[in-house]
Amino acid sequence: MAVAKARPKRGSESGGGARGAPPRQPAETSTPAAHPPSAGQHALGDFLVMAIWVAFSSVFAEVADHVHIATGVNEVALNIVLLVAGLAAITPVCDYFWGAILNPVHNVALLLRGAGGGVATNIARMCGQLAGAIVGCLLALALVPPHHQGKFHLLSGKLKEGLPIAHGFFAEATLVVVVNLFFLYMTEGGLQRTKSKALSALAPHALTVVVVLVGAEFTGPSLNPTLSFAWNLLYQRHSMVEHLAVFWAGPLAGAVVSALVWRGTGMRSARDRAAGRAARRALGRGAGSKPKVA
Repeated sequence: MAVAKARPKRGSESGGGARGAPPRQPAETSTPAAHPPSAGQHALGDFLVMAIWVAFSSVFAEVADHVHIATGVNEVALNIVLLVAGLAAITPVCDYFWGAILNPVHNVALLLRGAGGGVATNIARMCGQLAGAIVGCLLALALVPPHHQGKFHLLSGKLKEGLPIAHGFFAEATLVVVVNLFFLYMTEGGLQRTKSKALSALAPHALTVVVVLVGAEFTGPSLNPTLSFAWNLLYQRHSMVEHLAVFWAGPLAGAVVSALVWRGTGMRSARDRAAGRAARRALGRGAGSKPKVA
């Protein structure tokens, strides 16, 4: 009796197809990409973290004053230590709340750099920062005992006695250029590419020390229009001209200059340039072309 030959299994059953053909690979499963935060989430995050930061940092000067009286340690050094420690503590909070930003000068720089969302998103974020600064000031007044509010009036910044407004404008603008260029460098992962971990960790704090020491000779410094506005709203230490020229026009002008320097000197990374080209192509398609109908 003839023995029937066993039929070869199909490729789908045996994992292979015809002789010599590579085994069939399982279909790839795609996982949905994480959605970026919306403009509303960004604005809410900026509002919340700004309120926390303003209320939290309002006591730094008072704490430094008390420690100085008790120990004799230099008060400026104590203020810098508290500021650096506070910034280190608030950074993970910013990361948690959708990458919160605490200063509108950074939004201006990101917008002109071609990153950080569109105009509407950045305007919403700046409004969130301003509202958060005002709420933070009110929280500080409500939560901090009155006898520990002796330094609050200094937090708006103030043009040093005898200095012309133009000097204050250029001081704020110049310091913001330095701070923003460093901020743009960090957003490009520049510190992560640095071989020295110690340098990567200490660079932001060293810059903070330098900026505070230099700015103290001119305007405080402020470097943050929303923060200065919120405290000045309560204590009215600036004239209208001084407030607008020094504490708004100065930082915003510095933000614009820093973004133009970043773009004009070739400091942008390949990723940043590619993102800018993609954004321009998208704008061009949206303005002048119609979608094709299949």
